[in-house]
Formats: sequence, C-alpha cells, structure tokens
Amino acid sequence: HAGEPIRRAVEVVRAGIIGKVTEAHVWTNRPIWPQGMKKRPAKQDVPGGLDWDLWLGPAPERDYNAVYAPFKWRGWWDFGTGALGDMACHIMDMSYWSLDLKYPDSVEAEQGGNTMEAGPNWSTITYKFPARGDNPPVKLVWYDGRRDGKANLPGDEISEGENLKGYGSVLVGEKGKFYFNRGRTNWLVKGRDADDVAQINEETSKTVPRTKDEDYEWLEGIKGGPTPLSHFAHSGPFTETVLLGNLAVRTGKKIMWDGPNMKPSVAEAEQYVRREYRKGWSL
Repeated sequence: HAGEPIRRAVEVVRAGIIGKVTEAHVWTNRPIWPQGMKKRPAKQDVPGGLDWDLWLGPAPERDYNAVYAPFKWRGWWDFGTGALGDMACHIMDMSYWSLDLKYPDSVEAEQGGNTMEAGPNWSTITYKFPARGDNPPVKLVWYDGRRDGKANLPGDEISEGENLKGYGSVLVGEKGKFYFNRGRTNWLVKGRDADDVAQINEETSKTVPRTKDEDYEWLEGIKGGPTPLSHFAHSGPFTETVLLGNLAVRTGKKIMWDGPNMKPSVAEAEQYVRREYRKGWSL
C-alpha cells in the first residue's frame, strides 16, 4: 500500500488511463505451503524455546506439530485463511483502492481440495461490485493455486500473450487493459495509443502522499506524524471484503453480504464470520 508503484497506479487509473474500468483480474502463485489436508496431524514434542500455548493464543486447542509452525499454519483453517487471506490484501489492494470499491453485491467461488481442516489447493473467486457514482459495476476475479496441474490464471482473453507468472493484476477498461505489478512502475497498457498513455502519465499529478515504505509510514504515525494510508478505516473493510471469498469457498454457495451488520445471506456461513476465542483469551 505504501510503495511508489501502487500509489502511482492509483493516480493514473483514476486519471482515466484505460477509461472506465469494468473488470479486475488478480492472481498469485500461492499456496507455496500445504493445503487441502483432510485431518489434523499427530502430536509431536514441542521444541525447546517455543511456548505452544502462547503461540496458539485465541485459536482452538491443538497438539503441536511441525506442519503448523513456524510457516505452514497459513493453510489450516484453525490458524490461517489460505492463499486468499495470505496474499489478496497485498495484490488486490490496487484494484480495490483505485476503483474506490466498497462491499460487493455478491461473491462466488470455484475451488478444488477444500476440507473442514484446510483451505483449497486452488480457487477462483468472483466478486461483483455495484456502480459507484459515474463508475460502472466491476467484476473482480481472484485466482490462486494450481488447477489440473497448471497455474490457475486468467484466460487468454485477459493475458493476451503476456506471461502472467508469480502475481499481479489486470484492469479491463473501456479503452484498454492495464497490467500492474506492485514491484515496478513500468507497467504495460494495451489497447490504448502509446502517445495518449505517455500524456496521461506526464499530466497526472501526484495526489497521493508518498513515503519511504510501510514500516516508516507506520512508525511516523505512531510518533504523531501523518496517519498511514492503510489505516483501519481502509484496511478493515478491505480485509473484510477479501475474506468474503472464504465464505463462498467454505460453503460452496453464492454469498450476498450485509456489510453494516456483518451478516451473510447464507446462514451456514455465519459460523465463519466470527471466531470463538479459546478460554482465557477472550477480549
């Protein structure tokens, strides 16, 4: 959220570099840890120096096993939110921010390998957002994992021959496609005259404040400086929106979301909205 690539992208997308945007496609090569497990692992001895009770915190009581800590907890529903929860808050952010998205009208998911214990081996999740003022509705599609032995990625009509490896996003607008990677600013615009793109880049002023990095911005905010742009009023609703995808994954049903009341349209999904804290860890 703090880097030059994302802040500049927000400015030029809002300046109309591809016109009104109707679709966003976002992908990751995660999970790079196990998912799809069907049962919990056997108990192992807790390594010296690890306070397992403290590590668990408010999570359910579980026996220690190296498949949880220190890294692989992400794939287990007891502790993590899978590839979607791990990565979407990083790479879906530009789309959500630049298009001024809020709560979606609906969320649906395709997936393979999801279980009661662990997240899926792959998922394709479709969020549909309503119009915002003069801006049209937006369909945002998330892709993760490997499907049928291949990376689960947007189709040829979106990639147009580009190598969509690793992670990234594509915005589809009335005047072209905007290929974004948060690690660089030399992004690709297709379907729009190069001179028009150059002119927009040149004429679009820097309206989003700049900072060294997210750590610096956070520390400056703590010390009384400017409020970080990823403050909770942005990051809270954004994270909520991202994780609606897991409600669709875990129930297998289309979810409509009542944001102000944090209530899903599917009663079965309510158990996943709020966790029950372990005894002694409630707030």
